[in-house]
Amino acid sequence: MPIFHSSRTYLARRRLTSPYLPLPVAGMGKTAVFVLSSLHQLEAKEDSVGALVLCHTRELAYQICNEFERFSRYLPDIKTKVFYGGVPVAEHKRILKSECPHIIVGTPG
Repeated sequence: MPIFHSSRTYLARRRLTSPYLPLPVAGMGKTAVFVLSSLHQLEAKEDSVGALVLCHTRELAYQICNEFERFSRYLPDIKTKVFYGGVPVAEHKRILKSECPHIIVGTPG
C-alpha cells in the first residue's frame, strides 16, 4: 500500500521504485493552471455555456469562480456564474435564460 507524502523537497529526490506517491501542496498554482488552460480553450459564443466545472464543496466553487473572474478580467466577453444547492431551481433557470454565462462553476451542496 502506498504512503502519501507532500513535501516539496521530497519531489526532487523521488525515485521511480519508491512506494511514496507525491501529493501537491498549497500554493503551487494548481487552480491557476486549470483556470488559464480552460480560458485558453474556451470559445465565447453568445447564449451558450462553454465550460462546466463541478466542485465538491461550495467554498471551492466560490474560489474557482473568483479565479475565473480574476484571470478573465481582460476578456470582457467572458461571464462566469457559480451555481450551488439550496437556491431555487427557478432562479438558476432565469440566470441561464436571461444572462447565460460562458463558464458555470457548480456544486451539489
